Amino acid sequence: MANVTWAGINELIAQLELTHEGVVDVAAKAMETTLAKTQERAQSNAPVRTGFLKSNIHVLPVEKKTDQVIGTVKSDADYSSFVEFGTYKMSAKPFMRPAFTYGWGVFLRSEMNVLKAMAKFK
Repeated sequence: MANVTWAGINELIAQLELTHEGVVDVAAKAMETTLAKTQERAQSNAPVRTGFLKSNIHVLPVEKKTDQVIGTVKSDADYSSFVEFGTYKMSAKPFMRPAFTYGWGVFLRSEMNVLKAMAKFK
């Protein structure tokens, strides 16, 4: 499981002259999109033997806090960390870390596109 936290919302609000709630809502919407794409990428990266690992990659609801938006994608398979990081008997087959790297880029692009549309200084 990994969490992605976006902090610094207050500084962004001041620079873009947006409402605090508006920025948090935009960030939450971008996070939802990001989580869905990250889950999809992790599932496509997961090695398939029985399909259990792939079918147990889940997204938790986005948490909106005063100055943070938190999104979580996790694998509920007990052995997922062994697949991700490997063991002394088996090499690693990362499926979550590459998905998170991909997801971070998705989040930044979607966030910036929406914020550009909302900004008053267009």
